[in-house]
Amino acid sequence: MRASNIRVEKINFLSIIECKVNKKINEHGYARVIGVIEAEDEMTCLSLATSETYLKIFAVGENDEQCIFNGFIENIEINSGDVKTVTIWLVTGTKMMDITARTRTFQNVAMAYKEVIQSNEKLNADIKAQSKFLETGTKQIGNLIVQYKETDWNFAKRMASCCNTFIMPAFVMEGSRYYFGLNEGQAAKRKPVDLHNYTIKKAVNEYEIVTKEKKLPLRTADSFYYIFDSREIYELGDCVELQMGEKLYIYQADAQFEGEELMNTYFLRTRNGFLRGTYYNQKLIGASLGGKIAAVTRDQVQISLDIDQEYSDHGTKNFPYSTVYSSPDGTGWYCMPEIGDRVRLYFPTEKEKHAYVISSVHLEVSDGAQASASDSAPPRSDPSNKSIKNSTGKEILFTPSSLSIINPAVGKIVLDDNEGITIQTTKSIRLKADQFVEVHSMQKDVTVTAAEALSLMQGTTRLILNKNLILKGARLKLQEKG
Repeated sequence: MRASNIRVEKINFLSIIECKVNKKINEHGYARVIGVIEAEDEMTCLSLATSETYLKIFAVGENDEQCIFNGFIENIEINSGDVKTVTIWLVTGTKMMDITARTRTFQNVAMAYKEVIQSNEKLNADIKAQSKFLETGTKQIGNLIVQYKETDWNFAKRMASCCNTFIMPAFVMEGSRYYFGLNEGQAAKRKPVDLHNYTIKKAVNEYEIVTKEKKLPLRTADSFYYIFDSREIYELGDCVELQMGEKLYIYQADAQFEGEELMNTYFLRTRNGFLRGTYYNQKLIGASLGGKIAAVTRDQVQISLDIDQEYSDHGTKNFPYSTVYSSPDGTGWYCMPEIGDRVRLYFPTEKEKHAYVISSVHLEVSDGAQASASDSAPPRSDPSNKSIKNSTGKEILFTPSSLSIINPAVGKIVLDDNEGITIQTTKSIRLKADQFVEVHSMQKDVTVTAAEALSLMQGTTRLILNKNLILKGARLKLQEKG
């Protein structure tokens, strides 16, 4: 169809001065219309601008008309002079998905990209968000996916890139509706086009980025794109077959109405030329997300993130846990957190698959927390003290003057610079050796005390100090000194 006029729904234009419509994959659609109105229609135009009103733009031919754009009013301007003119700026409803940035994760690696995308729709039901998958969305995400300070629109574009495709607004539909992949629905209706005047260009930078993913079936010919002008109306994704038999698809369309003619500029490329390379969210580099340990297995943990409390269906996965030191031969420091401990999920690069869990900053000790072996000082109050402590209170405490090993259930061992070594327990102390056990005091006495009895045994020989001195043995020798 060839258009000789433009009609805008809900606005009674006396005449259209100018109309521009821009459509491109991975971008919102935009339109601008300038027209003349009656003076009494000014308030009607202003009332439309106070709400999220959608307007349709129709290309009018001799016998019929066709909707070429549907968007809400982003801005409006009315100028009064000899004639009253109105300028309106329209944008597709997908713009509503590009306002609020979100942060959330998808840890269920068995989720399909389609499920991830459709989770956006649940959050954007008020703006009629809806996606239509024209290419496969059943591919599993296979690893952690993070929407970090991204709008739902930018996140959807990035998810499409993970499938080597793109998203595209439904330019003639109301609401935040868009396609996932190439809309080839009109391809069968098109007839060969004889292009006499066209321009060929090569997208060098874009082609180099895409070809880094060696799995993509790209040829040098896929880096070229064609530009031609036509009065015929095509939609993005439509197939244009050249006289030589080559099939090209429209990925960008710019329409401009001036005077009494609608002229369209189309950008075309091969089917493989639509393939997109995977890209990542650069904001993720160096970010960390707080949460609690949900499970611990060997040297890996599962984490329940604070940001995901309202997204309980996004699952959990195992992450490596950062330790002070570790080596492939098994040497190192093994000290895993416990369920409920506060930790952080850290992202050293823009790729989510490189994420790992690290320790958290100190939180205030709860009222029920066990005191440190320093007794008088509350836990973590003296920076000169260092300690390693578990949830049951067992602790190794380093102070400037002592080293203590504490078990609240039985006692402690203290190595003090001034007092020496103290072993204190509410239970038994046992010394056992396969060879010698020696006790020496090089300068002072050796004192052994017992509340009830003291026994020394070697084979059948015994020395018992109770209320009496008892000696037992096969042979006893008493020798007087001197």
